[in-house]
Amino acid sequence: SMAAPMVSGAASLLASRHPTLKPEQLKNILRLSADPVHESGPAQGKMGSGRLNIANALNIADLLFPPEVNSGSLIKLTCSPNVDVNDPCRAVYFYAGDGKRHAFPNDRVYFSWFKDFSTVKEVSASFMSSLALGKNVTYHPGTKLVKFQTVPTVFAVESKGTLRAIRSEEIAAGLYGADWNKKVDDISDVFFNNYQFGQPIQSVNDFNVIVAIASVNGLGDNF
Repeated sequence: SMAAPMVSGAASLLASRHPTLKPEQLKNILRLSADPVHESGPAQGKMGSGRLNIANALNIADLLFPPEVNSGSLIKLTCSPNVDVNDPCRAVYFYAGDGKRHAFPNDRVYFSWFKDFSTVKEVSASFMSSLALGKNVTYHPGTKLVKFQTVPTVFAVESKGTLRAIRSEEIAAGLYGADWNKKVDDISDVFFNNYQFGQPIQSVNDFNVIVAIASVNGLGDNF
């Protein structure tokens, strides 16, 4: 039946917005939100709960089960007093529209996107654990030059974690100024797979720092 993939998709959408909902709750919301269908003849009594209404289902779910935070938020666990600086409760994640939490690998990546921690929201351990772990957050496009610890190549950053190798120091200086080497961050080889690689930058005309910075309006655009 064509109804099966439509209902499955609606249930997935509900679950991504409200990851703590159980299957029975998802089923009840879809039934409650359906548009009534009145049929006569052979179809009478065989139309289930009615016609699927995804928008109505989302509205009902939001009213019945308001989430701790909305997607697009920065989240972390609540830390107890005097907790160690390396305690997992201090880790900050981006709760993206895909329903997953994406980790910041270090503070340098975090501060390429945000000035401080004022917008970070604390959530319960149950809510945090309900969110699947996604990818690591990559640098804001255009803000930094990066290199891997065991590779001498310096890269410029584009959206969605795309790295473009800069072919010479002269090109790097032309793009980022005479002090370009002070804008290079080392990336641990562990995070190599967080990035993808684009075409090398062969001249200053191959890359525009301002355009790269403006290519995303926020962290959500980078996923």
